[in-house]
Amino acid sequence: MTVQRYCKDNLAAHKVPKTIDFVDDLPKTASGKIRRRLLQ
Repeated sequence: MTVQRYCKDNLAAHKVPKTIDFVDDLPKTASGKIRRRLLQ
């Protein structure tokens, strides 16, 4: 089962992501928090 199929089966239609990107690591600040603006 794919991630998108799982989301379509278990989430409301407006909550299903249009794209899904898999990355090796997330950009973080010096204190270790995830830099969410860079992910957008």
